[in-house]
Amino acid sequence: MHSDDEDESDMEADFASIQREERRSAALARREDEEQLRLIKEEERRERANKRKRAAQKESRS
Repeated sequence: MHSDDEDESDMEADFASIQREERRSAALARREDEEQLRLIKEEERRERANKRKRAAQKESRS
């Protein structure tokens, strides 16, 4: 049989495990968000460069 102290200890361990997992998940989500933002910015930079290139080509034909 389990005593109340053992049950309470199990709950504390479970709570600590949940907290660790939540921190790990939050850190992973932050890294994924940062990577997504980096990719978006990179794509925007590429689009601006292509737009400048097209404008320069159009100007040189005029």
